[in-house]
Amino acid sequence: MMTNVSMFEDAKLEAKVKDLTKRLEKAEAMRRPLGTMDEIAYMQLEKENGDLRTSIGHRIERVEELNAITREHQMMNGKMHSEIEILKKNESLLREDLQAKDLEIGRMMKKLQN
Repeated sequence: MMTNVSMFEDAKLEAKVKDLTKRLEKAEAMRRPLGTMDEIAYMQLEKENGDLRTSIGHRIERVEELNAITREHQMMNGKMHSEIEILKKNESLLREDLQAKDLEIGRMMKKLQN
């Protein structure tokens, strides 16, 4: 048989056990599992970093392609300007030849008329 004192002590112990159980449950809920938010955020950042590295790699390759195209364009442009200069010289020579031929034709026409 229990005495009145032991009943109160048992009630206090039960209340304390309940309180400690609740506190333990809260502590366990707060304890971080393996996939915590920090770890998830870190994994997402790592994935984004990988994606950015890949994107940067593709962009570097594209810049290199564009630089090659620019060099080729500059070479072609230089050749084109050289050809234009040659054509201008040929045009002026042709004009001189035409003027000389016109003068010669004019002289021949005068001779025929006389």
